[in-house]
Amino acid sequence: MAIASVIGLLAVVNLPALRNGGFVDPALERDEQPPAAWLDASAALNALPDGYRVLQIPGTEFGAYQWGYTVDQPLPALTERPLLTRDLLPLGSPAAMDLVFALDDRVQDGTLDPAAVAPIARLLGVDMIWLTNDVQFDRFRLARPELVADLLAHGGVDGLGEPTSFGEPTVMLPQVPYIDEQLLGDSRIGTAIAPVQLLPVSESVPTVRVKDEIVVVSGSGDGLIDAAGAGLIDGAELIRYSASLDSAEIAEALGTGTLGKGASLIVTDSNRDRAHHWRSSQDVHGATESGGPEVDVLRFEPADQRLPVFATGEAAAQTVAIQDGPVRAAASAYGEPFAYLPEHRPVMAIDGDPTTSWVVADRSSALGEFIRLDVSSDFDHITLRQPDSAPGTRVITDIRIDGLGDPIRVALDERSLAGDGQRIDVDGAANSTVDIVITGTSAPQPPVAAAIGAVGFTEIELGLAPTVEVIRVPTDATSATSANRASYVFSRLRADAQDRFRSDPEPTLNRQFDVASDMTSNISVTLRVAPSASDQLLAALFDERGQASAHLAGTPSARGHAAVDNDPASAWITPFDNVVGQSLTNLGDGSSSSFRITQLVGDFSPVTKLRITDSEGTLDVAVAGPDVTIELPRQVDVAQASATILEIDAKQTIDRRFGEPVVLPAAISSIDFVGSAIDRSSVFAANAECRTDLLELDGQPLGVSVAFGLDAALSGDSITVDVCEGELELDQGTHRLSTAAGHTSGIDIDRVVLQPAEPASTATSAIDPTQTVLVESGRHDRIVDVPPCPTGCWVVLGEGFNDGWTASTLEGTLPGPELVDGNANGWWIAPTNTATTVEIRWTPQRTLTVALFASLFAALGAIAIVVLDRRRSSDVAHTAAEPKLATWKLNARRSIGIVGAIATITAALVAGWAWAIPAAVIALVAVVVGRVRVLALAGWLIVTGVSLSVVFVVAVERPFPNAGWPIRFEWLHGWTLLGVTLLMCSALADRRLAKPVTSKATPELAPANE
Repeated sequence: MAIASVIGLLAVVNLPALRNGGFVDPALERDEQPPAAWLDASAALNALPDGYRVLQIPGTEFGAYQWGYTVDQPLPALTERPLLTRDLLPLGSPAAMDLVFALDDRVQDGTLDPAAVAPIARLLGVDMIWLTNDVQFDRFRLARPELVADLLAHGGVDGLGEPTSFGEPTVMLPQVPYIDEQLLGDSRIGTAIAPVQLLPVSESVPTVRVKDEIVVVSGSGDGLIDAAGAGLIDGAELIRYSASLDSAEIAEALGTGTLGKGASLIVTDSNRDRAHHWRSSQDVHGATESGGPEVDVLRFEPADQRLPVFATGEAAAQTVAIQDGPVRAAASAYGEPFAYLPEHRPVMAIDGDPTTSWVVADRSSALGEFIRLDVSSDFDHITLRQPDSAPGTRVITDIRIDGLGDPIRVALDERSLAGDGQRIDVDGAANSTVDIVITGTSAPQPPVAAAIGAVGFTEIELGLAPTVEVIRVPTDATSATSANRASYVFSRLRADAQDRFRSDPEPTLNRQFDVASDMTSNISVTLRVAPSASDQLLAALFDERGQASAHLAGTPSARGHAAVDNDPASAWITPFDNVVGQSLTNLGDGSSSSFRITQLVGDFSPVTKLRITDSEGTLDVAVAGPDVTIELPRQVDVAQASATILEIDAKQTIDRRFGEPVVLPAAISSIDFVGSAIDRSSVFAANAECRTDLLELDGQPLGVSVAFGLDAALSGDSITVDVCEGELELDQGTHRLSTAAGHTSGIDIDRVVLQPAEPASTATSAIDPTQTVLVESGRHDRIVDVPPCPTGCWVVLGEGFNDGWTASTLEGTLPGPELVDGNANGWWIAPTNTATTVEIRWTPQRTLTVALFASLFAALGAIAIVVLDRRRSSDVAHTAAEPKLATWKLNARRSIGIVGAIATITAALVAGWAWAIPAAVIALVAVVVGRVRVLALAGWLIVTGVSLSVVFVVAVERPFPNAGWPIRFEWLHGWTLLGVTLLMCSALADRRLAKPVTSKATPELAPANE
């Protein structure tokens, strides 16, 4: 980021401290020593056997806790045990960080399958999990500690033991007000929990281990998480990524060669071709891209920094998106500038689904953003439909259509905001490329006005069929061999259902996969009641009364039925910031002239006026308190009646995403019409027969049995069932599997697993990977005793894959290392019936040591030269003859030209090749004028101009000072680097070149001591 922007950011950050008369943020103050709970838990870690690691959950961007802010993680200073944690930036090898981040991403998003934790911990060499319950979750919007602790430490999670708690159970309160859907809709929030809990991993595997059971996985760290959650791996196997092998190695690993003895294969839908940023712990992944030459995001995004887990990025080894239809969509950007929101990717505007949209520029300028359509057929119109939005929010008012001859400028009116949208007649030919550019919006550019939400299109219709996005899983392994039948794990990308700013990136599972040879397969399905389901869908599923127009995001227990269920603890809770106008229907039978309304008291906006509507008309009534009985002026037909919120006593909070005020929801616990009869029960409508509207394979429906208990359905718990058809025959070739969207069916299918009816391999392991094999451990080497390996085995060093490690036996150096277990170094040992001693050594240390000593000697030599020179400088100055160093002449303009050339090359290397052009122009002016100070003056003007630009934008726009606001000045970055380069190069030039060139004579250079 531009230097001026950094200075401005520092100024903004320090404003509160300056106002308080000091320079220290009170939030950074803490006790000198960590609390006793941390010290005691650290001592317990130190008492554990060596050879394992500790995994900290949840990850944190910085060390922020209820007891203080340490910036860096404090645990490494409290224990000698190696630590694995998610920090803001990856602090280890790409593969290891990919696996750790894949696990923690699910913790942060609230989508973690607890069954995956123990197998992944074994792959990472972890024997103990540190639950950081006293994390300051509100500072960086981290996962709520009560939910994480309940998920993992409540007991009953396979592979995890009973937790040991440290410290008195405490309610973990936010440091700033943090009122959200989880606080209002989840009863676990606010329960007292221990500050730290240690959770043991059963059958833990040491960091250094030996394995002989091979599993090849097509995918990445996300695929290992999904395979572990599905029960296909338990961490005792040796994992080989197919993307790290060539086709011959894959065939050998799945056969009977030296790389494996008939390894099994698991194909996942991970290793996606998608963007990744490191700016926060949430919203870090972009949309799945095509993996080919086509570009899905048409504007360069500098925050896209993907981990290079694999040396090659071949599309066959990746999971990629295929846009199957007559139109292909790409865009300049999507979602927010500071977060990846893949649910708003361009294809969502051409998929024929009015519930999905391409939107862009959330909380930023939308002018100039565009969506590009590659159209394969003739078309005569473009119909644009904008997303539904609340009155007063920002919408698109003007667009420009490029690519169909002369630019077509269109003003969008109310037709684009309702119905089928606004039709624009055009003359479009097949194979056209059309850009729809946003040229105007309805509100001033942010953040001057409040209406600064994202804009875009829910549907762009050209009279052609919709385009279906199909996710094609890796094909590298299935195309390399037919020796083994594969298992397949397909997982739908989800977001936290209670995050009102997000929706699921994948509303459905739509997968394309290859089968290497004919196979008989069992299919299991993991499903849940859709958290996004409307009240109407939930009422049909639960066979109940009382439906609301909308309820609290992702919280089925807050649906309309909660207002008529006769339970004072439950309530219909409206969405945030969209309270007035929400209504309840299906409130009972019969007629009544009065009703009682009860509201929850607390962090809610009380309802002060209701409108009761039936077939006879409307009645507006005041609500004078949280528990009142209201007399109506006439009898109301309750069966036809609805109750609509007309007025509220609006209470506000500051949302923790954008720092903007938001209206708290209303919460009606009961609305009971006196004398009216109503069935208050809820029974999940489990279909005795299989539902055939949820899952299809190759276009043929598969029956799925749906049977939940009501409590499990409301809490979001999932169940895993087999398809009703039993075993299915899959032919060799390409297949497609698809599911229904939860917002239309009421049921979300989150995961589908296909397994061979008969195991691919019956080989048993001769090696116990949990046994200790490490004999000696030094700073730079390890000595390992490998037991007899009758069929060959792998020795594994699980300290993060790095090819700087080498391994050798008495017979010589072992080939490798190879990436194994998703994060570790592995060396293959040929079959042997005797024990083998393996020495593992960190080879770069010798080179580093030599370099350190060379640096030391150079520094000592420089100091000696300075000391000796100072001792004799005064005598030499008086006695030595004047040296004749100026033995050649140099033209001054040529000297300035050399300095200018250096500045031009430096600008190209530092700022980018495009910046060599203005640098060369300024250098040419300096040569013509004959003064090197032209470079300095230009550099000063550039840096000053950048600084003034930042000050002006901050003063006028007053951007919210979150971590993303410097992006507003990203366009100044190159200018700042250019200005600094010019200043630096001019400062290094000979001072006499600053004088104007007045003569063509070539001056002699002065003696060096002048």
